[in-house]
Amino acid sequence: LKYCEDEPSALGQGMIQYVECWNEPTKDWYGDEENFTPEQYAAMANCDYDGWDGTKPVGEEQIDILDETGASTNVPLGIKHLYTSTQLQNGELKFVMGAPHIIVDGCPEFPPDLPACTDPGTYPEFGLDLEAACAWNVWDDWIMPMKNHLEILRADNPTGNDFIFDVINVHHYSDGKILSPFSFVWLSPEDDELRLKMEWLRGKMDNEGWQDKELWLSEFGYDTNDDNGAWNFPSSAINGGLSPEEIQAQWLIRSYLELAAADVDRAIVHDLRDSGDDPFDPLALWDTHTGLLLNDGSPKKSWYYTYTMKNILTGFNYVDDESSENCFKNRCDAVSVNNCTKVYKFQNPDGETVWAVWSPTHENIAPYSFPLTLSSGTTAATAISLTAPSINGVSEQLQVDDATGIVNVMVSETPVFILEEALVAPTCPSIVFDESSCTSIS
Repeated sequence: LKYCEDEPSALGQGMIQYVECWNEPTKDWYGDEENFTPEQYAAMANCDYDGWDGTKPVGEEQIDILDETGASTNVPLGIKHLYTSTQLQNGELKFVMGAPHIIVDGCPEFPPDLPACTDPGTYPEFGLDLEAACAWNVWDDWIMPMKNHLEILRADNPTGNDFIFDVINVHHYSDGKILSPFSFVWLSPEDDELRLKMEWLRGKMDNEGWQDKELWLSEFGYDTNDDNGAWNFPSSAINGGLSPEEIQAQWLIRSYLELAAADVDRAIVHDLRDSGDDPFDPLALWDTHTGLLLNDGSPKKSWYYTYTMKNILTGFNYVDDESSENCFKNRCDAVSVNNCTKVYKFQNPDGETVWAVWSPTHENIAPYSFPLTLSSGTTAATAISLTAPSINGVSEQLQVDDATGIVNVMVSETPVFILEEALVAPTCPSIVFDESSCTSIS
């Protein structure tokens, strides 16, 4: 990487930390040219990484670059040769597996409109036996064949670094396919069991001894164009009075929380900005209105919600969900007649705590009160609600019961964040701003 053609290449080293080798090598809708077998992809990645383990001559394909002194030098193909051994050992360059476009395929079909609470045994996929219930899964049918082929291709590699990827990377959209591959109903992350699917993948990595590798979900999201007819939100959500933009905002935040609980290192919404001009185009493709921004750059609710979540949880890591009530891991407990409440605990290195609390339903339920037991010794708490147009949310101080350490939290399908401290918003200049705008400024 060089700033200018006549400058030494070393000036640009360190600016790129991750390199993804191709994207969606499993896609089959363009024919064989873009639908790789695991072995074909392994061969290409092997060349991209270090020029076929340095065992094959590269001839005219060598890269002619300028070194630190300005002298010309030939470098073999492969990104590994552009970094020093020290940089590689320090993880300054990481090789990312090109994300398959799905995690599983050929699974039992979802019903078009799932009830709010379903016994996990009702549908095979809710038991998350992906290997038995689905015709194809990314571990057995993609990652393992690729690993086996890399071991053959790199049999003479003295380092034993046969599986060359530092990052296991996948794409996944929470949808229930009911008619065809591109005709489905959007599912909430809980109905889709998003957390369990990614935990399954993380567990496979751990069993393989890949604890040092990162796990990414580099493409997920929800489309807000609800006029298409082929890809819709559940009727219970729409009939409950929720707009597609509100559902997208709620479910993206809940997806991020579930992915944090699943020990996913990076999760990337597709996309930042809508790629379709008309937000209600009935002929638009399903992924052209998945942005946090409209095509003209103006923010949706999801932009404010996501920005606020980032501001609240920066520096915090998921700890546990032991305070959740009437939930079976992801889903509601069908036996219970009470509300199902998800409570995720986050902490930072200083021991400070933030709680995320929500109901994993999709009927626009009426908010209800939930008794949350705070960390021992906590004397003050603040609830931060997500709203537009704020990037910091609207804060409300809560009354902590000194004897029990319990606060009553109003719960809805939009997560609310509880900080174990007292926050005081500035006085709002009412002649100019409403309360939410003022909180955003603060």
